Amino acid sequence: MTIQKEFYVRLTKDGQKYKSHQISWDNNFDEKPEENNEENAEVKEDPKDNGFHKIHAEFSNSMFGYNDILPLIATFAPLITQGIQQKSIATFLNKNCIKKVETDKNDDYTVSLEKFGEFKNIIDSQKTSAHVSKQVPKMLTIGIVSSLEHHIVLLMREILKVKPYIIEDSEKSISIKDVFGAGGTEKFKEKMIEKEIDGVMRSNIAEQIKWVERHTDSKSPISKNYDRWDQLLEIVERRNLFVHANGVVNDIYIENTKGLEFERKSKVQIGDELKAGPEYFSNVIDVILEFGIKLTQVIWRKLFPDSSIKADTIIGDFGFKLIERGQYELALRILIFATTDLKGAKEVARDLINKINLANCHKLLGEDKKCEILLAEEDWASKSDNFLICSMAIRGDAPAVAEKMSALVHNEDWDESNYEQWPVFYHVRDDECVKTKFQEIYGRTLTPMKKTKNSIEFLEHNNIDEVTSNELNQENVRPQNASLQ
Repeated sequence: MTIQKEFYVRLTKDGQKYKSHQISWDNNFDEKPEENNEENAEVKEDPKDNGFHKIHAEFSNSMFGYNDILPLIATFAPLITQGIQQKSIATFLNKNCIKKVETDKNDDYTVSLEKFGEFKNIIDSQKTSAHVSKQVPKMLTIGIVSSLEHHIVLLMREILKVKPYIIEDSEKSISIKDVFGAGGTEKFKEKMIEKEIDGVMRSNIAEQIKWVERHTDSKSPISKNYDRWDQLLEIVERRNLFVHANGVVNDIYIENTKGLEFERKSKVQIGDELKAGPEYFSNVIDVILEFGIKLTQVIWRKLFPDSSIKADTIIGDFGFKLIERGQYELALRILIFATTDLKGAKEVARDLINKINLANCHKLLGEDKKCEILLAEEDWASKSDNFLICSMAIRGDAPAVAEKMSALVHNEDWDESNYEQWPVFYHVRDDECVKTKFQEIYGRTLTPMKKTKNSIEFLEHNNIDEVTSNELNQENVRPQNASLQ
């Protein structure tokens, strides 16, 4: 047995700057890395995908980008602004004061009047920064909803590719000028597709989804089967409010959200200013990501029933990726959807993988009883060692895992890095018997990958919500006539 002890990375340079990277297990690299970058290589073209794998990947990567980077920007922008404000003022005063009197609560400075102009410039600059930082979460919310709308457009385009007669049956008028000016049959067809999509996208999201239901022959309304539909509608309405009224509540928002069931800690009145605090903003990403992924699966299977096995793989792998990212609650929702709601041909191995990951979700969320009930549905001892050791790990049976590790040494489908990277081993990888057995088999120390915290856990761990509550949260509402002092 050859034990892999290294991996290789090549950074490609353009002058003094790095422009791309490649990863290799055998120290062989592509001489044209620009044609093999991660963005393009992640989803290889496959006729069986019918374009949906790529659509899924683009949308999920877009949402992961927001989840990884933008919540922190939205959270820290006001915090950093406040910190920088006070520090820059203190630096200026300490440098330019004539007299300084310190007490337990305050530092009082006397400053020459000739320095007032310079001091005023600092204050004015900070006012501008404070205004911009308050707008950042709003702008990001606008961007996230726009990403969902673009996703819906891509899905609609796939529907029209399969069912072009939708356009033929349309009652929209077509001028002779449009026909001759298109420059060919295919270009005319593409133009009509864009015209149909543009018309639908000018309506609200509820009407857009009704269009999807109508043209995929959905027997059950998509909106009724998504239990956070009302939250989604409120998010879209708040986005509209951010775009057209800077978040100031008007009668349109009140009317369009009337009767919707979503969490609101205080009553909103016309004239109040809605915000997008850290918790609300993270929920926006969560709700939209879940809806977009589920919508993709529904349409994919409606148009191409024979692709259900491929679609199962995509959503199962997505659930696993959410667990890796620390998004356990969303992973739970996705995996329940994958194992109970989706119909079509199934592969036994994929069902077992999904069940293992779903059980681990319950375990990671502290739902031990639900985890055990799910695991008890299968006789794991009759399955392959790959599945058996995972079930042992989830149950926290470290001695059993250590014993089974020896049996997997010569398994070509098993890699030593699984113990360090797979979330099922979170429950046993710090146990001495597992670490000792790993050292004995592979000749090196077991080095677990750090568990990833989701954005809400990060905020709670660092008390960000508490620190920024006055600036950002306040139930995400601030009376419009409140003091701006």
